[in-house]
Amino acid sequence: MRNKNKISFPNFFNDRVFGVGPLSSKPIIVGLAPGLQGTNRTDQIFYEDFSGSLPFEFLKKHNISKNYDEFNEIKIIRCRITNAV
Repeated sequence: MRNKNKISFPNFFNDRVFGVGPLSSKPIIVGLAPGLQGTNRTDQIFYEDFSGSLPFEFLKKHNISKNYDEFNEIKIIRCRITNAV
């Protein structure tokens, strides 16, 4: 699928996206896979797509992160966020 996306979307990142947050963190949020128009386009996990709004709302509600729509303030995240794929 990634090779097909590289042809269809040559300007997108189209590569594996690493998780963010401390590796030693006890809480971990695992998403299913990178979103085509968000993560796969930008290389930032849960970025600018619907799949990102849900975990960020949770992080903000539980005071794990103050900035819930982008990872600009990644240093204040107190959990690990990654994709299963």
